[in-house]
Amino acid sequence: YVEAERNTWLESNPSRGTITLLNRSGVFVDLEALAVERRHELTVLGLERFRALRYRIGFEQGRRDGHRHLSVFNDNARVALQASIIFGQLQGRFVGESLRFEFDLDQRTLYRELEFSSTVDSTVHRMSSDMDDHCVCWNTAGYLSGHVSEILGRRVVTMETECVVKGHAKCRFVSRLDSEWGDEAGWVRDALAMES
Repeated sequence: YVEAERNTWLESNPSRGTITLLNRSGVFVDLEALAVERRHELTVLGLERFRALRYRIGFEQGRRDGHRHLSVFNDNARVALQASIIFGQLQGRFVGESLRFEFDLDQRTLYRELEFSSTVDSTVHRMSSDMDDHCVCWNTAGYLSGHVSEILGRRVVTMETECVVKGHAKCRFVSRLDSEWGDEAGWVRDALAMES
């Protein structure tokens, strides 16, 4: 998918007002519009609730894609697990590379490390806020969590450990089974359980 500069998987039909990616209907939203949305949500909700919202939205999107990818790849979990990076890149969400992925569900261990040279989260955040003391790719982390959780049938938490917004060269994400994280993942657990 990602080798070609142009491909037939993305189609725009102006007369019908439709855009499809791999036969999935969508809508084009420019980064400036996303930056406006992010700025207002952060202002209205505050950091804690905004971060929780973005993570939860990403988690649900990842879960749905994980279910879809399992179906597309005939329940082959190993192939479906790789689809999140490829599909995210096709969507323009990020450019990613898998550094390490090990899991043994019988032993209840999982470790995944990804590095992204670009994320929509970080790009849009820079356009909408001068806050640079947090890792800000909450939607991306939530998406990766939901995707792996759905495919493996166990709660997986993904945390961003380095972010370009904080001055790092790339954004780095680490995924583990929820039970393998300590208190540092408490805000994720709170976010997924947060009530109205």
